[in-house]
Amino acid sequence: MEQTPEHTLTARLFSQRLLNSLHVMADRPLTVVEAPAGYGKTIAVREFLRRKAMRRVWVSVLDASENAFWRSFCRELKSLPEAAETAQALLRIGYPACDPVRRDAAREVLSRLALPEATALVVDDLHLLASAPDFGAFCEILAQSGLAGLHVVLITRHLYAGNTVISRMKGRLAHIGLADLAFEPGEIAEYAALCGLSVSPEDVGLLHEATSGWIAGIYLHLRHYAAYGKFSLPAHGGGPGFSLPTGEDSMPAELASMLEQEIYAPLPPEIKDLLFVLSPLERATALQADFLYGKDTRPLLDELVRKNSFVVQDAASDAYIPHSIFRHLLTRLFRQLPLERRRAIHSRCADWFSQEGEFVPAMEQYHAARDFEKALSVMERDMARNLVTENAAFFTRMFQDCPEEILDRHPVAGFKYALAALSASDFPAFAAQCARLSRQIAALTESDPKTDTLRGELEMLLALTEYNDIAAMSARHKKALTLLGRPTRLYPPESSWTLGCPSVLYMFHRESGKLKDETRLLRESMPCYYKAASHHGAGGEHLFEAEALYHAGDFVASAQVCRKDEVAAERHNQVCNTLCAMFLRLRLAFASGDFSRARGFVGAMRGLITKRQDYFLLHTADLCAGWLYGHLGCTDKIPDWLRESGDKRLYSFARGAYWLAHGRALLLAGDHAGVEALFSDLPQEPLYARHRLFFIYAHIYLAAAEQGRGEGKQAVRTLRLALDAALPDTLFMPFVENSEYILPALKTLKRERRREGVNRILALAQLWDKHRETMRTPAGHSLSRKDSELARLAAEGKTFREIAISRGLSEGTIRNRFSALYKRFGVRGLAALIALLQERNLLRAPARPL
Repeated sequence: MEQTPEHTLTARLFSQRLLNSLHVMADRPLTVVEAPAGYGKTIAVREFLRRKAMRRVWVSVLDASENAFWRSFCRELKSLPEAAETAQALLRIGYPACDPVRRDAAREVLSRLALPEATALVVDDLHLLASAPDFGAFCEILAQSGLAGLHVVLITRHLYAGNTVISRMKGRLAHIGLADLAFEPGEIAEYAALCGLSVSPEDVGLLHEATSGWIAGIYLHLRHYAAYGKFSLPAHGGGPGFSLPTGEDSMPAELASMLEQEIYAPLPPEIKDLLFVLSPLERATALQADFLYGKDTRPLLDELVRKNSFVVQDAASDAYIPHSIFRHLLTRLFRQLPLERRRAIHSRCADWFSQEGEFVPAMEQYHAARDFEKALSVMERDMARNLVTENAAFFTRMFQDCPEEILDRHPVAGFKYALAALSASDFPAFAAQCARLSRQIAALTESDPKTDTLRGELEMLLALTEYNDIAAMSARHKKALTLLGRPTRLYPPESSWTLGCPSVLYMFHRESGKLKDETRLLRESMPCYYKAASHHGAGGEHLFEAEALYHAGDFVASAQVCRKDEVAAERHNQVCNTLCAMFLRLRLAFASGDFSRARGFVGAMRGLITKRQDYFLLHTADLCAGWLYGHLGCTDKIPDWLRESGDKRLYSFARGAYWLAHGRALLLAGDHAGVEALFSDLPQEPLYARHRLFFIYAHIYLAAAEQGRGEGKQAVRTLRLALDAALPDTLFMPFVENSEYILPALKTLKRERRREGVNRILALAQLWDKHRETMRTPAGHSLSRKDSELARLAAEGKTFREIAISRGLSEGTIRNRFSALYKRFGVRGLAALIALLQERNLLRAPARPL
């Protein structure tokens, strides 16, 4: 067949049925585009949004790394002028999909984003993400939040969660699938003509039979046809045609082979070199490409886009973006390059990130280049930032891979690694790193000007190895201050002093009968620590004393001393200590029967955390909410993750607080076997053995479980251990708080020598139970007819905008009404409000027709 001299092989054809399907993206809050590799999902969505002139934020998933994906997500969102602060807040929250606390925080931050025009948020190749179902669920929640103007589009090779997303979203989700994307024979002929090729009906039929309408196969066969005047199809005696892609993440061998032959091989050597240089990146601007390639790359990039449908230029960001299947080919070819060249490319990418201040990707690329010298130098530049648990696994791997002689030259980076290991509860790695640093610094000469500084910082680090021996820690702090002559730079003063633990008494009460000594030691030692750490932890000694007074049942004195902490913590910007004070105030309010005030402290905690963007502390607020509702017996209001077994969301020193909240939930559920399985061993583990309050609560829980199983004598023996640990320091409240489960054992022990202490516990318990019963049936939780009607509409799935239109009100008015209801009922968000109102039968039924 004669061929036209010029073939427009970058032409694109969209069938009418596909266009009809694509149009729903502009109307629905969530669209899923699902088909195997090579069916044109990405190109179809990108081109439709371009023609629609619809703003878009496009995020491509490169691999399973959730943290890398989230950095990319936030970076792309930041390209919207109105979203800079939102993107920064989301980056601080961290990847949210696998953690309900972060997920809710991210949804709330996004829901406050005011979009001046319709905007598509596209996540491409979602199937590659390790937690694709969880992120898909997060997008569902985001779509349901009713954010005006936001249209989420998920592009994936396979639908997550067994298609349950469709049933959950019902008519609000659009689904574009294989039937919409695959070409019919007539469309193949039309596409060939658009490309300037004349193809016979017989060949069109053979092409459709060989590809089943698979656009990648059709496109590559047409390129072959344009070049050689014939098809490589079975009827022509050519190759075997194409087998359809069946793997989730893999590409058929035929496609890979033809991509390489038809797309990559004809490229000029300069463009091939440029593609290799850009291989580690998901996308690249011309500025990045110039830096990485070492000269002006715009002509090469523009030529690449003209000749290759698998690379596009995004007009909004001026970024050049390879299609995922082309990137797959480039990644495979990149891995075949000589090792030294690959490392040189990674190193140059790292140089770019380093100069841009993106330290984590810089370290990742230097690690890939095995340039540990520069990787550790970047880490040392980043000492003031709090890179701990999110990147602890990477730090561990990098330090394990790093040669000894390079580690010896970078002790400052070693401090950062030690802190990351400690925060992630990797105590063996923390101990090993402290030992290494001690050896390195001991080998320094006295004449070295860095010697005293490093020795001082080492003393601050080694003080953490003495946790929670107050005297030993204080001795280290004094020595550090003498050596440094200035505050430490290991951690900034605004960093978390309690690492999210809501109780200072829990953290530092170590030995029974020594509480008064510990109170005195903490009061005497904290001023020196404040000098050594720029008032880090300010007010901690007052909190310790105030909590001790609470546990002794002296609520008035506790509140008075707590005020001292609040003043000191606020003056020195110590958010963790402010949260601890709020938690103590919550417990004091509970002890007086003031449920509204107690609940208000949980809301105030969340407000403070959100204002400060210390989002990892939202788990602390949940711990406090779990305490409140756990002691009210409201199991359904305890945050879900506190009812699950696993404490990995928390930093090390807050994990004991998690287990205590979880233990209370188990008692409420009547899971006595679960309580015994947990608390028979946990008090002996190193992380918990040094916390006397944990020992006391653990044995109270064990006694409660034994009592529940009818083992009264064993419950008395177990409770005796708890009393022996608590009564020398007048720690009554752990028993009071759980008296409903241990009352028979307490009354038995009343006849023993512990009579005075047990009598005090029983007297406090009587008042506690009275107040608790009052709070379990709070008054004033009725709804007006108007609010009940609005809530009913929301329960039916109406968005705030739809409710506003139906009632002739502004959307802002509706949002304000619901915000007031959230605060009034002590809930977070619409779903929790609806569930509570349904439980209490407070939703107004629709009016009956006449």
